[in-house]
Amino acid sequence: MALGPSIEGFKSCIRPLVAVDGNFLKCKHQGTLFIATSLDGNNQVYPLTFGIGDLENDQSWHWFLTKLHGLIGEMDDLVFIFDRNTSIAKAATGVFPNSLHGICMYHLGQNMKAKFKGVEVHDIFYKCSKVYRVVEFNQIMRQIRGIDASVAQYLNEVDPTKWARSHFDGRRYCIMTTNIAECLNGILKDARELSITKLVEHIRGLLQKWFWERHEAAAKMNTPMTKWAEKKLRRRSNKSRCYRVHPINLYEHQVVDGYLNGFVNLFEKICTCRKFQLDQLLCRHALAACNLRRSSCYDYCSHYYHKETLATAYSSSIYPVGPIEE
Repeated sequence: MALGPSIEGFKSCIRPLVAVDGNFLKCKHQGTLFIATSLDGNNQVYPLTFGIGDLENDQSWHWFLTKLHGLIGEMDDLVFIFDRNTSIAKAATGVFPNSLHGICMYHLGQNMKAKFKGVEVHDIFYKCSKVYRVVEFNQIMRQIRGIDASVAQYLNEVDPTKWARSHFDGRRYCIMTTNIAECLNGILKDARELSITKLVEHIRGLLQKWFWERHEAAAKMNTPMTKWAEKKLRRRSNKSRCYRVHPINLYEHQVVDGYLNGFVNLFEKICTCRKFQLDQLLCRHALAACNLRRSSCYDYCSHYYHKETLATAYSSSIYPVGPIEE
């Protein structure tokens, strides 16, 4: 099942990153509920498609992702995030060969925890997966190697280009886990006990409610950006006030932060800290440069985070199906 408003909103207004996950149904016939979802510009779950099959295997995941491909086609910079399920990996590679595929940071951490019992490196591992710069990644990996060399070897064998933001070829934005899909599974926890037709109608009704409420909330926002993006920018801006900015030309600036510093190019929307280009949201260095130039930071943020884009993502109506008898 896929609803037109959700698919059309995703293709034009939502960051091109999809988290996929499967969870068991608890109704009489049991089976598996397959979910593909993303995050809107206000960091809220934005469901795309749902599927129901007997169980998770190569065939069922290939069927589900083929249906998704028929809806969204080939998209620029499309990224998939999933756990280390080999069936999902095979299907994603076969159906979406031009997209990038990343591993859920949390699931990899749990696998590592089970494999290396008693080795306390999990907090360091999560930090390692989240950093933006390669030099920071290397520093933390040296710490992990110092604690247990076999853990570092395991993480290298898994391939850092799949789980580390510093090595990933595309944009994961701020999304490092499949938590958005699992969150939706949690919302549907009780509904998974319903019969299939009632479950599907429950999901449709939930999306109808979300689309109306979120469109109204977006229309009432009194800032150019979504509440989530505004909060993130404000926090970064506050921390950047003590930075020293040395202009090089109209767009390029050297920003001294007392650590690794940053070289900002506002025209190309990049910074050597890599947050600017990977999140499509200004980093602290870029905000410090904007403050010096007295230019609006909103002009340099992706349209995905603007309140108008959020309102457009939820602008179409989702209608009830009506009585079965009719």
